[in-house]
Amino acid sequence: MPKIENPPEPGIRPARIQEAPELSDLCVRSKAVWGYDETFMFLARPALAVSPEQIAAGDVWIATDAQGSIAGLVALGPGDRLPPMPYLAECCRFSRSTSNLLAD
Repeated sequence: MPKIENPPEPGIRPARIQEAPELSDLCVRSKAVWGYDETFMFLARPALAVSPEQIAAGDVWIATDAQGSIAGLVALGPGDRLPPMPYLAECCRFSRSTSNLLAD
């Protein structure tokens, strides 16, 4: 079997402003998996949104899988702007590879 010279690897990178809608959708899908009803999800959508301003400020980071696809995200901010930990956990969808990556 031939050896792969440069195997693809998962990674972490800053979010791109144009990804804001996709990242917001990921946060909503991640929250919805807990079985909340449609009304709650409609009302929660604004709180789960990832804004272009957050991204431009450098507060949003992306975990990527080995193919470069988005596998999860984290939104960080200084001081009292930091979202509560349950928000961060529910906005992240970690595969085995990104969990290992983040543990390093």
